[in-house]
Amino acid sequence: MESTSYQKKYPVNNLDILRRNHSYLVRELTPSILMVNMSELILNKTEKDEIDNLEGRREKMEKMMEIIYSKNEDDVYINFVECLKKSKYDNVVSKLQSTNISSPCRGHRDIEMLKADVKTLQHDVVKLQQQQQQQQRQQQQKQLKLQQMESKLSKRGSI
Repeated sequence: MESTSYQKKYPVNNLDILRRNHSYLVRELTPSILMVNMSELILNKTEKDEIDNLEGRREKMEKMMEIIYSKNEDDVYINFVECLKKSKYDNVVSKLQSTNISSPCRGHRDIEMLKADVKTLQHDVVKLQQQQQQQQRQQQQKQLKLQQMESKLSKRGSI
């Protein structure tokens, strides 16, 4: 597979797969089921206690994902998938495995589109400025011709 300029600019790692599926993971997963397996493989005691003290399933899942994203070890993604398998989340595992990471994430794609829009707008502004300058020159030429004609008429009238 050829790497695109996007891939060179934003190198992909396995955590990008999790980030890409963040809202899906938060919606589909139950922290209490995952916590048992995650405390073995990913979370330390302090992180586990921090999550346990939160109210609400969504807040716990958000915090859990935040902790996962903050870890820089290469095996975090693999351990997370193992936790999902042990917790019987086969549907989530298949979703993660089928994620296409060769295309940009929505946020990056939006940023690139906005940058392109800015360039287009800047180009349009330059064109408009050039048109205005050309119109001003034409207006000045018309006024100069008018003054020359008035000058000729006044010379003829005084003769």
